[in-house]
Amino acid sequence: MNNLTYNASYRKSNIVYDLSDSPYNSTVGEFIFYFSTLAHKEKFDNNVDKKIDWLVDSLSRRFHVHVECGLLAMFQLYQQVEGRGFYVEDIFGNIYKNSNEVYLEVV
Repeated sequence: MNNLTYNASYRKSNIVYDLSDSPYNSTVGEFIFYFSTLAHKEKFDNNVDKKIDWLVDSLSRRFHVHVECGLLAMFQLYQQVEGRGFYVEDIFGNIYKNSNEVYLEVV
């Protein structure tokens, strides 16, 4: 008899469907991003700095002023990489389960 414990948030292929229960997370700045697979986490980790540099350059060229948009780039990349949900926590303990809950302000 097999004594393996079954966790309803996992499938056999190590996909986590309940992101709040995911062991795959990355901390960038003041945010912790949760992922459904290790591959998604690694893709985010490998591309976050490039995405920030690219978006800062792109918007700065467009508006002819330096635009510091690292947060925007991180959230944009997260949504591009993680297609099975949205779960981000900040250092204050606030949890964002939907991109509509994230408010970025230009000052």
